[in-house]
Amino acid sequence: PPAGPVFVRLKADGRFWIIDRIATAPDGDEGPWLRARWNGNRLDYGIGKYFVPEGRGNPPGKITVEIVVRTGGEARIVQLYNDDQPWP
Repeated sequence: PPAGPVFVRLKADGRFWIIDRIATAPDGDEGPWLRARWNGNRLDYGIGKYFVPEGRGNPPGKITVEIVVRTGGEARIVQLYNDDQPWP
């Protein structure tokens, strides 16, 4: 895709959602569609940073994130998980 704003359509894959396709605008009702910015070789969803209280950072284990997709494709972090347990 060209540099700049794009939309990423997600599809369910078990209990997670994965990228199904990337387009310059949402095409169709199937979704959800996330708004992102294409930065050369990566997608930036605007959710790359999350405040962690002092002394609670860098847990060992697998980190996953739960997000909500708002109108217009904006993603917001709801909860982080460390090895499937809510964190912090």
